[in-house]
Amino acid sequence: MKITNNYGLPNWVFETIVAKETSTSPTKDRIRVTELISPPLERILKINNWDTIKKDAVEFLTVQFGTAWHEVHNNMSAAEENDMVEMRLEHKVGSVTLTGQFDHYVASKNQIRDIKLSNTRSFNPEKAKPEQIAQQNIYRWLLYKTHGIVVDSLVLDIFFRDWFITDADRKLKYKESTYPAIPYMEQQIPIWSFDEVEHYINGRMELHNNAFSVYENDSSYIRIECTEEEKWQEPEVWAVVKSIQGGKVRAFPKAAHFKSRKEALAWKIVNKPKEGMIERRLSIAKRCKMYCSMRNVCPYSNGPIIF
Repeated sequence: MKITNNYGLPNWVFETIVAKETSTSPTKDRIRVTELISPPLERILKINNWDTIKKDAVEFLTVQFGTAWHEVHNNMSAAEENDMVEMRLEHKVGSVTLTGQFDHYVASKNQIRDIKLSNTRSFNPEKAKPEQIAQQNIYRWLLYKTHGIVVDSLVLDIFFRDWFITDADRKLKYKESTYPAIPYMEQQIPIWSFDEVEHYINGRMELHNNAFSVYENDSSYIRIECTEEEKWQEPEVWAVVKSIQGGKVRAFPKAAHFKSRKEALAWKIVNKPKEGMIERRLSIAKRCKMYCSMRNVCPYSNGPIIF
């Protein structure tokens, strides 16, 4: 993979990103935990295009913020007796080596902790994302397979990159308690049995292996396109909106997710807002648009992000 610096980042930032992101080439016989829980097409595109793909360094900036926390964590935790920090584990599953790296095994608590960056808007304090639950449980399984340790608890250290003290004060004043009081939160991850983890791993391995077989047979990506669920496809909705500062619009409370224009119009007639426009919000594949690492080369994507 070639990383460009079209936006003129400082050289020390650019070189750090290049060293971090191009150190290991993906191969068919090795799969990272993060790749296992992701769509097979993304991994196949990465393997097929690794030597030719171009990405700009700015696409990795957010990832590097998370890496900075990892480095701090590494330095602070190194002195703890029997702890494991930034530990990479490997275990053979059939003909493929599954590899994963957790952030911190805390021996005194028999606990795995992992650092995550999140947005306040998308964070659910009641339940972690399914892929995060799967990821942490696979780390627990790998630690058992490689070191014989049966971990008692799994914890995410969540840091919020879009947290503002003014928002926190306002939310607390009006008792909207879902907004975090500080830019950090600890989240417990439910533990799966090892049988559940192995069932999940085997199912995902089969999915990835089958996708490779289909691609090699067809020499085409047609039959391995990501599903709507994998794309994080949001359905088309209708909303009743009002104008706000900066020429933007905002939906009225409880008026952002109507299935049809007729439903939105009915809400507007009943509630009679002072000003209210009906807006059609098209279906969006959020992973494809914002998060997929292979959106630049995917035949089903709209191409790279424009900054």
